[in-house]
Amino acid sequence: QPIFIIPMRWLGRLLAWNELRIFDRVKDVPGVPHFFGRVGETGIAHVFVPGRPLRRGDALDETFFVQLDEMVKMFHEREAAIVDLEKPENVLVGDDGRPYLTDFQISYALPRNRLGRWFFGRLIFKVFCQCDSFHYRKHVYRCRPDMLPQDLIDRRLDPPFWLCWLRTSFAAASLL
Repeated sequence: QPIFIIPMRWLGRLLAWNELRIFDRVKDVPGVPHFFGRVGETGIAHVFVPGRPLRRGDALDETFFVQLDEMVKMFHEREAAIVDLEKPENVLVGDDGRPYLTDFQISYALPRNRLGRWFFGRLIFKVFCQCDSFHYRKHVYRCRPDMLPQDLIDRRLDPPFWLCWLRTSFAAASLL
């Protein structure tokens, strides 16, 4: 859909291409549904996962978060960061009680060429991985705080430095 009169099909194609790339990179990670491929220029299709989005305060089994943690680690081992893990609705609670991840439009994967070894690209990847880990802990805190050590809760889950800086900057800008 255009924004005002500016065509956005190029953005849809770019996001679909990125999602295709991420699905290919993490296709063997348990909890990532089988990906069928592209649909048209801007769509993608994967196996339907019966379940519902994660909700704050969900009383989930401890194994759910152990499995989700393993999934996040497996993404990082494959040099892919989820990036959009902040939103609880991006984590699906399957009818089988397992976690599932399906939305990778804005995920980031290091390129498998010379650019992937470039310092700036690796720095961005590291920042996104820290973001994934922080948001994973936040989901655990909201649903199963008993799984986190008390000192981590007392330190407000240790958000990464750059996230604290961004929040402070946006708060200051909103006062202007």
